[in-house]
Amino acid sequence: MDGAQIVKLERELLRKIEFFQKFNDDELDKLLSEESFFSFYQTDEFIIREGDSNNCCLFVLIGGEARVTKLDELGQAQEVGTLPQGAIFGEMSFITRQKRFSSVLAATDCTVLKVDPQALESMDSNIHILIQQELIRLLVLRLDQSNTRQARKDLVNQELVSSIRQMHKRLDGPGL
Repeated sequence: MDGAQIVKLERELLRKIEFFQKFNDDELDKLLSEESFFSFYQTDEFIIREGDSNNCCLFVLIGGEARVTKLDELGQAQEVGTLPQGAIFGEMSFITRQKRFSSVLAATDCTVLKVDPQALESMDSNIHILIQQELIRLLVLRLDQSNTRQARKDLVNQELVSSIRQMHKRLDGPGL
């Protein structure tokens, strides 16, 4: 396979991921030619480690599945979620340049695209803007999902409180 065929294959892989739907071929080729590169991880290998401040790359899960863990108060890793093929992760540290908030491990053998923040700064402004727009869209979507989950929890809590009050009234009712 020659270089042009490899670039075409890589471009086709990215086309399947929603995050890159608005990118044209030229923009995808420029993104792939920069400091972005594909990395391969075996099952249970760390892609990101919680607390790491040296790696602020943005990751795109091209193939495989990953799991997200967070250290509890005893320092034990607790699984908090899974990431399917096509998932974008590492966006918080990519944007803020702060330490990683959680770890991501390969749940299966994985292929990821890493986008280096310094490389992004030197890229064509259209690519920079597209990535920013997609990150904003992604973060708004995640915030909306989080708000929906919280609203459901609040509703369940209200129902529990109401049930407890009703039980309390019955116990304190006439004849006691």
